[in-house]
Amino acid sequence: MMTYHATTGDDGARLVPVIRLPNGRQVTIPTYCAAFRRVRSADPNQWINPRDWDGFGCRADRLLRQMRDGMAERINRHIAGFGVGRKWSAEWQRGAREVAYRLPRRIITRERDCPKELRTRLAHRLYQDGEF
Repeated sequence: MMTYHATTGDDGARLVPVIRLPNGRQVTIPTYCAAFRRVRSADPNQWINPRDWDGFGCRADRLLRQMRDGMAERINRHIAGFGVGRKWSAEWQRGAREVAYRLPRRIITRERDCPKELRTRLAHRLYQDGEF
C-alpha cells in the first residue's frame, strides 16, 4: 500500500511517497525499485532474509511474484470501477476459478457449474443435467 510520510529536509517538512511492506516497514519508491531489481537479478532459488520482506523468509521467485502482484494491484486500484460489481463477488470468482480448473481436464462440464457470464462463451463445452 502506498502512503505518504512526512520528512524534514533543508526546506522544512515535505511529504514523500512510501510503500508499506508486508512486515509493516515503510520504504521510499527508489528503495523499493532497487530491491525489485536485486530480487529480479537473483537466482530464483536463493533464500531471501525474512526481516527484509514479511518476517518469514522465502525464495527469490516467490518474492518477485509477490512484488509484481503488489505493483499490479496498486496500479489497478486507480482504475474507475476496480473492485465494484458482481464479478468481484466471492461466488463469481469461485465459479470462474472452478470452471477454469475443470475445462482443461474435461471436454464438457455442467452448465449449472458455470457462471452465467461464461455460459455463452463456453456453450460448446457445457451440457444440461438431462442430456447425459
